Amino acid sequence: MKIMVINPNSSEEMTHHLEKELMQIKRADTELSVVCPSTGPISIESNYDAVIAASCMLPLVREANTKGYDAVIIACFSDPGIEAAKEISDILVVGIQEVSLHVAAMLGAKFTILTPMEKRIPAKEYEVRRYKLEQALASVRPLGMTVAETDANPAKTKARILEVAKKAVEEDGAEVIV
Repeated sequence: MKIMVINPNSSEEMTHHLEKELMQIKRADTELSVVCPSTGPISIESNYDAVIAASCMLPLVREANTKGYDAVIIACFSDPGIEAAKEISDILVVGIQEVSLHVAAMLGAKFTILTPMEKRIPAKEYEVRRYKLEQALASVRPLGMTVAETDANPAKTKARILEVAKKAVEEDGAEVIV
């Protein structure tokens, strides 16, 4: 199987980190290309960033279609441009948010989404409705960190995730944390 994993932001550092992690868990017979657009936002912090990132990423989706890939994975929890990517593709296109939310709904009665910033809560709630999973949503809770901050300080990020996740379980009844 040949898969293109697209980090839709233009951070080569984040892309290399993603590639390193994925290469450790992929099957030996899977060919994996982990790429990012050469232009666009360095991180996706808003709807505006997501729109810009999507327009910069879509040429990579076309490339995957013409170069014999079997699938594209959009490796950003906002799934920027996923509808357009599916529209222009003859191959499977999935986003990590799309898959994560559906799996979360299968794993427990209620799930909570952790998002970097409070301003992203309405977007996450909209995306849950778009996937018709609102009955399974316990809450959306912000970490109070930018995407860049979460990537730059893994220890601080892990501690904050555990703190916020514990509150989601205790206060919101979440059985699954996304």
